[in-house]
Amino acid sequence: HIFAKLQRLDLRFYDQNPVGRLMTRITSDVETLNELFSSGVVAAFGDLFTLGFILSAMLYMDWRLALITFSVLPFVVLTAFLFRARLRTAYRDIRVRLARINAYLHERITGIVVIKPFSREEHDARRHAEINQDYLEAHLRSITYYALFFPVIELFTAIALALIIWRGAPRCWRAPSPWASWPRSSSARVAFSGPSRISRRSTTCFSRPWRRPSESSS
Repeated sequence: HIFAKLQRLDLRFYDQNPVGRLMTRITSDVETLNELFSSGVVAAFGDLFTLGFILSAMLYMDWRLALITFSVLPFVVLTAFLFRARLRTAYRDIRVRLARINAYLHERITGIVVIKPFSREEHDARRHAEINQDYLEAHLRSITYYALFFPVIELFTAIALALIIWRGAPRCWRAPSPWASWPRSSSARVAFSGPSRISRRSTTCFSRPWRRPSESSS
């Protein structure tokens, strides 16, 4: 279907979009869509179902301690929103730079009969190294965001557990059977820390921007 669509486009479209960029869109974007629907959506719905079940169990066992746990959720959501915005920018930069590399390689390889007579090899090699460096820096930015994102989520989870221990431990010790009531009230909070950490696959997929080829910068 994609190839048939390309066949129907007019020549002006191909004048505005280098072949290397179009190849990036056909290959990389299709693979990203496949990952989105095969992994990202499934993981996201699984996390939402698990989170809803655990939240219901927490409210049933002890709604007061559950509300203390919920107090950190706005910070978790805000953190995920801020990092997702930065990840979208990082993935946009990666895609633009990858398309730029493919377009540059295609133009230089197909035009090798012109490059060699004019002795442009060294100049083109330096230019290719610059484009590759930009691509590497874009990847490093996305890795840095991930390296910061998950520790921040873990920090909020630790804060929630600390609040539970601070408010819930005295109540459990005053209960008739503290050793029976405390594990039951705290186990759900520990399980809650799993879904509260947004899965890497779903965050990656839903953070990737979808843009038409003509919207990418050259």
